[in-house]
Amino acid sequence: MKLNSETTRKSTTAPKIQALAALIELLGERLAPDGRWQDLELAWHQSVTTLLRLCAIRLTHPQLDWGALISEFSVLLRSPTTLNIASVEKTGELLDSAMAQAVDAVLLDLSVSRTAIDAYPVTDFAQDIARIYEAVLNMVPAFEKSDHSDFKLRARIRDRSKKRGGSFYSPPHLVSRVVEEALGSVAKTATRNGTELCGFTRLRIVDPAMGAGVFLIQALKFLNRCSKVEVETLARNVLYGVDLDPLAVEAARLSMWTEVANYALNPSVDFPNLRVGNSLVGCRIDQVRDEKGSGVTKDKLDSWCASWFQNLDRKSLGLSRGNENDGGVDEGQKFFHWEFEFPEVFSKTGSKSGFDLVIGNPPWEIEKPNSREFFGAVLPDYWTLGKQEAIVAQKQLLGGDPELAADWRARQEEHKRFAQWVRKAPVQCTDEVHPFLCQGAGDTNLYKLFCEQAFYLARPGGCVALVVPSGIYSDCGARDLRRLLIERNVWTKLVGFENSDRTFDIHRSFKYCFFVATSGGTTSFVETEFGGEICRQDVSTIEALSPKWSVLPEVENHAAFSLIEKIYSSADLLGSTMNGGFQLDYKREFDMTLDSHLFRERDQLEEHGYLQDCYGNWLFGGWRKCSTTRTGAAYVPDEEQLVVSSSRERFIHLNDVESVFIPLYEGRMLGQFNSNEKRWISGRGRRAVWLKTEGAGQGAGCRIENAATSSVGLGPQYLVSKNSFLQRCSPADIKIGFLAVGSATNARTMIATALSAVACGNSVPILKLQAGGSDNNLLSPLEYSLALIACLNSFVFDFVIRRKMAGNNLNYFVIEECPVPVLNEENAPLWRRLAILAGELALNDLRYCRELLAMGLPLEVLQASDKAVLKRQQRRVLADLIVAKLYDLNSFDMGVLLHNSSDVVTKSQKGFHRMDRDLSSELRLPGMVSSRLALLDATQQEFEFEVIGAHSKLTTFAAPAAGDLEKHARLLNNLVQ
Repeated sequence: MKLNSETTRKSTTAPKIQALAALIELLGERLAPDGRWQDLELAWHQSVTTLLRLCAIRLTHPQLDWGALISEFSVLLRSPTTLNIASVEKTGELLDSAMAQAVDAVLLDLSVSRTAIDAYPVTDFAQDIARIYEAVLNMVPAFEKSDHSDFKLRARIRDRSKKRGGSFYSPPHLVSRVVEEALGSVAKTATRNGTELCGFTRLRIVDPAMGAGVFLIQALKFLNRCSKVEVETLARNVLYGVDLDPLAVEAARLSMWTEVANYALNPSVDFPNLRVGNSLVGCRIDQVRDEKGSGVTKDKLDSWCASWFQNLDRKSLGLSRGNENDGGVDEGQKFFHWEFEFPEVFSKTGSKSGFDLVIGNPPWEIEKPNSREFFGAVLPDYWTLGKQEAIVAQKQLLGGDPELAADWRARQEEHKRFAQWVRKAPVQCTDEVHPFLCQGAGDTNLYKLFCEQAFYLARPGGCVALVVPSGIYSDCGARDLRRLLIERNVWTKLVGFENSDRTFDIHRSFKYCFFVATSGGTTSFVETEFGGEICRQDVSTIEALSPKWSVLPEVENHAAFSLIEKIYSSADLLGSTMNGGFQLDYKREFDMTLDSHLFRERDQLEEHGYLQDCYGNWLFGGWRKCSTTRTGAAYVPDEEQLVVSSSRERFIHLNDVESVFIPLYEGRMLGQFNSNEKRWISGRGRRAVWLKTEGAGQGAGCRIENAATSSVGLGPQYLVSKNSFLQRCSPADIKIGFLAVGSATNARTMIATALSAVACGNSVPILKLQAGGSDNNLLSPLEYSLALIACLNSFVFDFVIRRKMAGNNLNYFVIEECPVPVLNEENAPLWRRLAILAGELALNDLRYCRELLAMGLPLEVLQASDKAVLKRQQRRVLADLIVAKLYDLNSFDMGVLLHNSSDVVTKSQKGFHRMDRDLSSELRLPGMVSSRLALLDATQQEFEFEVIGAHSKLTTFAAPAAGDLEKHARLLNNLVQ
C-alpha cells in the first residue's frame, strides 16, 4: 500500500481535514473481495479507531508533540490485545508499516499549513469524524499473497453495506435543522406545562441509531448555548446513544471528547451512556433489577431473546428468576434491553418514564437479503443479466462456491428469524405496550421499526424527531404508522426534501423528510413544508383526500392545497366500489420475474421463422411472399382468410397458422394515448436499448391504408404463447394500461392508453371496467374506459397524482384515492364526446379494429407531419378542456394548475413546463390549453357549443369502410381467441 503527498491532496472536503479524508478516499480505491481474515479485520477496526483518536487529539490540541503520539500509536498497533492472530509479530509489523505510512501521509499534508491546523475549529470536527466513519465502515485489511508479504485494504462485499447496516452520513445543515426544531419543541412544551428544566440537566435525549453521534453533538451544542451547566456534565448525564457497530460508538465517543475538549488533559473521561447494542432486539420488562453488576438478569434477558434466533426452547426460559445454564448466547447479536441498560430513565412511573427526546437518522433499508447486491458483488456483470439468466448465474455461483452458498443461506435464515422476532416476540413481552404492532404489510423496513419504537422510548409528552424516507407520509405500508402518529400522538411538523443536492449518497430523485411529534394525545392538523411555504393540513382534510391510506399530499403552497380540495369536492375516488355505474378491476397480468419462464424473446422467435402480422402478433406457419404490381407495390389477394405481415411483404392463410405469440407489454412501450411509444432494439436487463418509434404520438402503429398499409409494427422485447395469454387475459375486452413507474417531476406522471388483446408485464398494470349489473348505465364499458383514459391523461389528474405520490411507483393504492369526475345524466354528453376524442387519439392501429367498430369510428391515417401533430394536439386540448369542465374548474383554477397564474411567481418542480420541449412553442400542449381556456370560461351551453364545434372541424377522415374493419375484426378474433 503506497501513500504519498500527491494522492492525499485529492479530497474536496474541508481543507483543515483534507489529508485525513484523502487517506480514506485512497483506501476506498483498494476495494476487492476477501472475507477470510476476521482477526485481521478486528485489528483494522481497532487501529482505525486509534488513528481517529490520534488525529482528534492533534487537531484539538496542537501544542502536543506528534512524536510522542506516534510512538504511543505504534505501541498500540503492536499490542497483542490489538492483534489477535497466530502470527502476531509478523502481521503486526505489516499492519504497523501500513498504518505508519498513513500517519506519515497525514502529517505531510498537515505540516503544510500548520497555522490553519492550529486554528482548526473544534466545533467542526464531529462532522469530519462522521465522514471518516462512513468511509471506513465497510473496509477490512487482507493479505495480498499467501506468504503474508503484502497487505491491502479491501471491502467486505459479502457483508452488509453501510446503508444496510444503518449508517448514512447526515450533513450539518440537516442535523442542525432537526435539532433546532426538536429541542425548540421540547422547550416550548416544558414552558407550556410550567416545567422547570433546571438548566436542561433533567432532560434525557437519545439517538437509538446514533452512528458517529452527529445528532447528539448538535444537541449538546444547543444545550450548551442555553445553559450554564458544564458541557461535560451535559454530555455525560443528558445524552444517550446506541449503535450496533462498535466503531460507530467509538467515533461518537471521540466526537464527544472533542466537543468537551478535555480528553488530552483527562483521557480517562468516559461517556457511559453511549453504548454498543442492537436497539431493536431486546426484552422490555415492567421492572428491572437494580443489581446490574450481578449479570443474572442480563443473562436471562439475553437468553430469552436468543431463543428467537437460535434453536432454544422459549417455554423453558422463565423471566422471573435466574438460570445458571444460560450459556451459548451469541454475543454477535448484541441484544439491548433498554430498561435494564438505562434504569434511571425507565424506573420512574407515569409521565416521567422514558426519554424527553428521541432523535436521529435511523437506517432506511429493507431487512431482507438482496440478491442483486449479494451476487453482483461477486459477479460484476450480474446487474446486466435478464431474469432467467440471473437465476442460472445464481445456481452456478452457489454450486461452485460452498462458502458463498453457506453465506447466502445464513443471510436468508437471519432474515427469517428477525422477521419472526418482529412479528411475534414483542407480543410475549411483559409490557402492557410494546413496539412493532404498527408495521403494516410488506417487507420489514428498518426505518419503520425505529419510528414505532421511538414512541415507546419517549415518555408521555416527550418529543420524537427523526429523519426518514418519504414513505412515512406516502407509502401504503406505513399507513399504520401514520395512524399511530395522528390518533395516538400529536404530529406537529413534516418537512420534505428531494435528494437533488446529493445530501445523501443515493439517487437524486429519492425523497426523504423529517418529522416532529409529541408522544401522546391526538393530532388536529400537521404543519407541512415541501420546498415552499408552510402549509397547514387539517386531519379532517387528510382523511377526505385519503380515507383508506391517510396519505399526506406534497403541496407546495396554500393555493395548490386549496385547488386539490376543490377538485376532490366534485369528484369520486377512482377506486370506489361503483364508479360511473361500473366495477373497477385492477390487475397485474404477468410478473417479469416469476413468470419469466413463459416469455420468448422476439429475436429468437424471428430466428425460428416467426413473422409479425398486421395486428402485432407473431405467427409461425406457411407464410407466402406477395407478388408485386407494375408499379412495384405489393399485391395481396383479396381473400377473407388471409393475414398480411406488418411489412406487407408476405401473407398467410388462417388455416396455415401453426403457432401464435402475443406481444408482452413493458412500460417503455407506452405513451399517453399511444401503445407504440418505443421499440426494443437489443440488449437485456439494464443494458437493453429502446428507441422511440418513428411517428410515436402521431398515430404510428400497425396502420392501414385502403384495407392494408405498410406498418412500422410493434417492438416488444418478449412475447407469450397464445395459450399462456388466454390463461391470464381476456382477448375480447378493452383494458386501460398505464405506466407503473413514474415521477412527480417528469414531463408527465400518469401515462395511460387503451390496450387490446395484448399481454402486460408488471410494469404495465391494467384497469378494466365491468358492468355493475345496472340497466341504467349512461355509457357502455368501452365508452367509459376511453373517457377514463382521457381523465387519467389530463392535466387535472396529473396535478393531483404528482402531489399524492412521493416515490417512483404508481401503485394501485396511489391511484385508487385519486379523483375522477362524477358521471350523471347532465354531463353524460360531455363524457361521450370525451370518449370519442380518446378513441380518435388512442385507437390508432389495426389491433383496435373491434373497438373502432363498436364506437362507430373509422381509422384515420395520420402521416408523420406538422399537420398531423397539430391535429393530434388540438384533440388533446379539447379533451383537457372537457375534463376541466367535468371537475368544475374555471380558467383561474387551471391557471394555478398549469402555473400560468400571475399569482404564481416561480415554477414548481411538479409543474408541466418540461412537456413537449421538442415541439415549437405554438404546439406545446400546456400553452395551447391555457390560451384556449380564456375563451371557454362561460356557461355550460356555450362551452359545449364551442367544444363540439371545434371537434367537428377535426373529424375528416381518409379511412377504410366499415366492411374492411369487420373483416379485420373477424381475422383478429380467429388469431387471439
